[in-house]
Amino acid sequence: MNADEKYLFDLNGYLIIKNVLTPEEVALANEAIDKHSDQARIRPRDQTLDGGSQELKGEQGRGELSGMLNWEEPWCDPFRHMLAHPTLVPYLNEILGKGFRMDHQMFLLSMDKGAEGFIFHGSSGPGFDPNQYYIFRDGRMHNGLTVVTFQLTDVPPGAGG
Repeated sequence: MNADEKYLFDLNGYLIIKNVLTPEEVALANEAIDKHSDQARIRPRDQTLDGGSQELKGEQGRGELSGMLNWEEPWCDPFRHMLAHPTLVPYLNEILGKGFRMDHQMFLLSMDKGAEGFIFHGSSGPGFDPNQYYIFRDGRMHNGLTVVTFQLTDVPPGAGG
């Protein structure tokens, strides 16, 4: 992670790292998703994540699919590879420290036109949460929670993501 990337992460709270996955990796992941599309669900309205915001309210909930790490081979393979993708490991070592671990289940979000937006989440409220923090001190980052997101379809400017 170079100095510019550290600065951008400190400033914005995220980084966009382009071309992590090859076109072949994206195609295999999408094929695996297609093979398991019967397991996907649309989040029901009584479980909305829009936080009561009129701007985020949608006609339907977002699509969700989980369990990819436990799918049969070869369909689990692209998702297992993403967990410690060689391009991302140096970033994760810098952001989280060596020996990072996954503490949330991997899952897929899909959104069709009209799907609800959702508020930023992962916080337990306005107070300090010792499990979810970000501190930069003496040239070193310290993070309590980090999310890695892969876009498996094109996301043009202004389309979200």
